[in-house]
Parts: sequence; structure tokens; C-alpha cells
Amino acid sequence: IMLGSAPDEDIRGADAVNEMTSTEMANRGSYGFKPSAPRVLDARESGDFGWALAENRWEFEDGSYVPVRGLTIFHREDGTWKAIVSVTAPAISNELLRPGSPVTQPAPAAVTA
Repeated sequence: IMLGSAPDEDIRGADAVNEMTSTEMANRGSYGFKPSAPRVLDARESGDFGWALAENRWEFEDGSYVPVRGLTIFHREDGTWKAIVSVTAPAISNELLRPGSPVTQPAPAAVTA
């Protein structure tokens, strides 16, 4: 299962996830932002499991940016590290977590009978 950036976007099944990933990678040059190089904050391993915590920015032409943080969990299979779970999310300050903020979604309309 791959969850996209849109609130109701989820992609299910290995073929669908691979197709979506390939499409996104091919189209990333047309995004309205460019990701900066990630800065690894911490990376560790324990046996055949490992994880990395990183941050970067989605930078726009005008110099503005969105800070982004990510966590990837790896598993070593036959000596090769493979990513098994990865999460990337914009880092949003608490001040923006309020009603009416540009990052909030509108409440669903109430249904009356």
C-alpha cells in the first residue's frame, strides 16, 4: 500500500505501486518545487533491521520552501539492505495547526434529513 499526498490517495498492490512510483519519478521535473538534498539526522541498525531519519526542503522558484522530514526502515536480505517502509511528510509548525489555516481541510458539509 502506498499513501499519496492527497488525503484520499492510496495505491494498492505491488504492480499499482510500481507503476505510480515510475510515473512520479518520470514526471518529477515538472513539479512546482525541487527537493533539496536530504540531510541524514540519524541512521542506525540493529541486526538485520536499520532506519534512517532525514530532512530536506521542497524549494520553490521564489526561494520559499516547505520543510520535510522522513523516516525509512530497512531490512537486510542476503546481505543487501532493502527499504521496507518509508514516510515523508511536511513539517508544519504548531502555529499553523488551527481552524482556518491554509493547511487545514474544510469540514464536510452537514447532511440534513
